[in-house]
Parts: sequence; structure tokens; C-alpha cells
Amino acid sequence: MLKIVTSCFQMQMVALQWMVANEEAFSPTYIDTNVLERLIRTCARRVRFNVDISALMAMSHDAVNVPRLAKIYTKDEMSDRFVLILEGRVQVTIGQSGMMFEAGPWHCFGSEVLKKLVDGAATLSRSTSIVDTTDLSCRRPDLMFKPDYSVVVKEDCTYLDVNVAAYVNAYKSTLMQREKGFVEFFTRKKFN
Repeated sequence: MLKIVTSCFQMQMVALQWMVANEEAFSPTYIDTNVLERLIRTCARRVRFNVDISALMAMSHDAVNVPRLAKIYTKDEMSDRFVLILEGRVQVTIGQSGMMFEAGPWHCFGSEVLKKLVDGAATLSRSTSIVDTTDLSCRRPDLMFKPDYSVVVKEDCTYLDVNVAAYVNAYKSTLMQREKGFVEFFTRKKFN
């Protein structure tokens, strides 16, 4: 069963530190720390297999038998998501030969999306309102990527799942906060 989780404060802080240190897109240049904290809270996901034992039985090397909720990425299917594993393990199948390995905490996937967002930050202006999460990928396919691998949850797993719309909304929130701070600073200087 996939559900949004409220991760513990310590996990949120460690995730924030990892994201800022390892991914330019989450640096204070693009995303304010308070906004990033909120993004982490809203994008945390958990897959629990102990809720439905049949999901474990369905796990096999054949992607057709894998429950949809256990699939994070499917090879050659377009994606607009960055995923960071926080707890648990996933199985990665890569390449034409189908080489498999496991990945655990602090392994990330979809950094290509973040690179595209950083490269196109100037086009992600405040001119439009907060982005409709169901619509952005249709309007901006240039912000998606096609993985050459599949990622499937192998056991109970907690991960961050940041899609393009969530990132753009965080970026725009950061711009609005900065503008508000600038206006307040300018107003205080002008009237003091």
C-alpha cells in the first residue's frame, strides 16, 4: 500500500542536508530552506508490503507481475520524478542484459529531471500561478526523461518522490518569499 507519510523530524533534517549537499536544484539558490522542509514533508511516500502479503508473492523478475504501487520507474517510460530512497531497499534492473542490483538509503534516481530544472530555471518564472500537478508534464515534456532502468520496491520502503510540478511550485514559492522579503526591506528603508 502506498501512502503519504509523516517522517520523523530527524529523518527530514538528514534528508534536507543530503539534498542541499548533493543536488544543486535543492540548494538555497533555487529553493528556500523552509520551502524545502515543506517539500520533503509533502513528498515522502511509504510502500508497506506487510499490509498485503500477496504483493510479496507477486514480486518477481517479470515486471508484468509487479504491483503498480511497487514500481517507482519503468524502463523506457517517460518520467518527471526525482526519487531519493530514505529507508528500505529497491531492486534496480538496468541495461539490455537486465543486470540487477539493490539500492538502499540515500540512493537517488531521476537526477536528470533536476538538471533540466536547474538549466531551465529562468523559464520557470512567477508569471503563472502555482502549477496544476496533473498538467505540467503535458505542457513541458522537455522536463521529463526516459530511464534506461526499472526500479521496484523490494521491501518496506520510505522514499521522497518529487515530481516536476512539486519542484516548480517550491521554486515559485521561494521566489515569492524572496520578493516579499525584498519589498518589506525596501518599505522599511523608505519610511524610516
